[in-house]
Amino acid sequence: MKVKNVIFLLTILIFLGLIGYIVLKNNQLENYHSNITRNIQNDLVQLESAIDYEIKNKWKNENTVLEKVEDIKEDIDLLMDYGKRTGELTNQQEQNLSTLRRIFSDLPDYSGFPNTVLTETEKKEFEKLITNLRAAGVGMNITYEISWNYLSKAINTLASNYYANGEL
Repeated sequence: MKVKNVIFLLTILIFLGLIGYIVLKNNQLENYHSNITRNIQNDLVQLESAIDYEIKNKWKNENTVLEKVEDIKEDIDLLMDYGKRTGELTNQQEQNLSTLRRIFSDLPDYSGFPNTVLTETEKKEFEKLITNLRAAGVGMNITYEISWNYLSKAINTLASNYYANGEL
């Protein structure tokens, strides 16, 4: 009788330990997903600010804008890869991220060299982008919430502005 009680108690403890481990891992995955989402939103805000600064300063350091675009692309790719591997990404989130990636894939790439010079056409593209980012509710003193729902609405607005203007 005593051995059965000990085995039963050990089984319950192992079961509770496994449940605790699963809950902890699930929370870690959700936190990582949230952090990457927050990074994308922060990078979008910083991009809006960088474009605004460069416009006001006659594009004296255009590389900061290109670096922010590269950061956004990397964050999107990271979240898509992570989300696919873990199953944390819904179909809607994947579609939103693909749309955002498409928007940014048409922008000039950062070459890694600090002497990149944007053409007038590329500068105009960034000027359209800042207008569309602001219309989507993304930017310094504009963005009010950091969440997937807010980012999703911003992506949809940004995409509809681009598609409506025939830019994609």
